Amino acid sequence: MNQETITVCYQFDDRQASRIASSIIQTNRFLRIVPWLGALCFLLCGLAVWRGCLDFWEQMENQSTLLLFGVLFLFYRILMKWKYKKSFRKNSLYNRKLVWKINNEQLFAESGGAFRNEFSWNMITRAVETLEGFMLYTGNATVYWLPLDGFEEGSKVNAFRDLLKSHITNYKCYAATAVL
Repeated sequence: MNQETITVCYQFDDRQASRIASSIIQTNRFLRIVPWLGALCFLLCGLAVWRGCLDFWEQMENQSTLLLFGVLFLFYRILMKWKYKKSFRKNSLYNRKLVWKINNEQLFAESGGAFRNEFSWNMITRAVETLEGFMLYTGNATVYWLPLDGFEEGSKVNAFRDLLKSHITNYKCYAATAVL
């Protein structure tokens, strides 16, 4: 078997937290639709005012609720990104250097003395590729991040992608174009 080791090394900081949050939002169908709902709320308010369908007080009562939902929906993705980044900052690995060593047998991750873990491939339940990197899930809520710029060489990204496809049945690619 191929025992080539792929190394991914990066600093888990605000930049990476922002990338993870963007990737989670990019892969969540609900979060992709919500801003369109906000725009629809504003459109409906505008049409009601333009057509003069409602008297003034009724218009204020109905449209203030619709406008509130419109604002909430329009800014929901920004609020979610802020929430994710805030929770990542509380992580014990925040502002630490993470090193992943990956081969055909296992995945090994460490961060000095703060974190050290070995994963067999069957522990990974789902893998998602985005424009920013890879998200590896070991359950419904636990996600491990491997950014594309953390790979030691561009060709190693393709080797890692091939390993994912061969070991993980639930692999999805949300990247618009193939990355080196």
